[in-house]
Amino acid sequence: MKILCGTDFTPNSHDAARVASAWARRFKDTLVLAHVVQRPAVKGLDETVWEGYLAPFREELAQYAERLTQEGTTVKTELRVGGAGEELTALAGRKGTRLNVVSSVGRIAVSRLLVGSVAERIAESSPVPTLVVRKPAPLIGWGEGRRPLKILVAADFSPTTEAALGWVREFQAAGDCEVTVAYIDWPPRERSRLGVTGSVTLGDNPPEVQSALERDLTEHARQFLGDSARVVVVASWGRPAVKTVELATDSGADLIVTGAHQVHGLRRLWHSSFSRVLLHDSPTNVVVVPAAAGAASAAVPIPTVSRVLVTTDFSALGNRAVAKACAILPPGGTIRLLHVLPPRQTPNPLIGGRTQGRLQTKADHERARRDVERKLQALVPTDAAARFLQAEFEVVEAENTADAIHHAAERFGAHVICLSSHGRSGVSRALLGSVAGEVMKRSRRSVLVVRDEVE
Repeated sequence: MKILCGTDFTPNSHDAARVASAWARRFKDTLVLAHVVQRPAVKGLDETVWEGYLAPFREELAQYAERLTQEGTTVKTELRVGGAGEELTALAGRKGTRLNVVSSVGRIAVSRLLVGSVAERIAESSPVPTLVVRKPAPLIGWGEGRRPLKILVAADFSPTTEAALGWVREFQAAGDCEVTVAYIDWPPRERSRLGVTGSVTLGDNPPEVQSALERDLTEHARQFLGDSARVVVVASWGRPAVKTVELATDSGADLIVTGAHQVHGLRRLWHSSFSRVLLHDSPTNVVVVPAAAGAASAAVPIPTVSRVLVTTDFSALGNRAVAKACAILPPGGTIRLLHVLPPRQTPNPLIGGRTQGRLQTKADHERARRDVERKLQALVPTDAAARFLQAEFEVVEAENTADAIHHAAERFGAHVICLSSHGRSGVSRALLGSVAGEVMKRSRRSVLVVRDEVE
């Protein structure tokens, strides 16, 4: 494998090269030290003159490579002609490149807001993870085996987070790391996703929201990192990237790792990028892992399915979905049976009339709920106990069935949502809609749709 490091022979780029050299020795990789020269816009430039112009760069590159070789690093050099960002990205695309290491000189010029720094352009286009070096000492110390590395992973439950966690998992194998996986949530969005009602106050998450987020983040991190990582969930009413920088600073993190959907060209001008804010504002080192790198990895762990939410309307097909849900659970798994009731019909206090439908007393409504719970309990297959499956039951009231299922699945932390569909299509589906289809639109969780098996 190879670690690529671009240098322009400035002190900052020398720091980046020292980090890349120490890491190359740690991983037993080859360091590719590259320098890019912009060809002068001179017509008819004589090639002999051009080669003479390049000679000092070749010599300086060779001398610096020799110094790193004396430290025990295997070094190869590349002198390229063109734009720095484009050429370094092309080199990173070579087979076997593990990491792209670049230096950062901080905020320098108004034009950076429009076109970005070289480091940002590389991070947003490199096919391999990019390390932007701001504080070399802890990175060199880890590379030389003198200290553990404190890593903060910025998580958001997306494929980009899976790419970042997968990179950290491989990184941990090379040396001692203290990993924290952090999720910065926006409270209104999480309350809406979980269907939590009640008054909204600025500050921390409600206990039920905090508990659900910590449960999901713990499972997400454990899938990639086992029990080696600490998880942190922090509510923020501002930009999550800014809060991530604060958290990294307060915790003394040596390195922030984030996944990224890479955005190119003019789309950068209006696309909000979490990783770009980190590259702008973080005082410490940052690794940007492209989502494509995670998608291409063959080392994605097999997910655990231990909680399945199944919903039934008590039709024959709906009830068969319960058995299907049990079938995909391993021994010791938990199945939660859900039924959605329409809200209780009450008089309209504004006009003195009734809402549409039969008016129910509170006592009648409670009896109906208890009857539904008994019917749900009766649907649990008789052999579920032999497989040590745990059964839970939930009855909710909602006007929109799909919304209710989505919210219940988020609160439960379902690994799979199981529900039935009668397979309506064409005009009938347009008129009647599809609960299964609406759930799949709303939920980020896997959905198993049970269909009629007899035409």
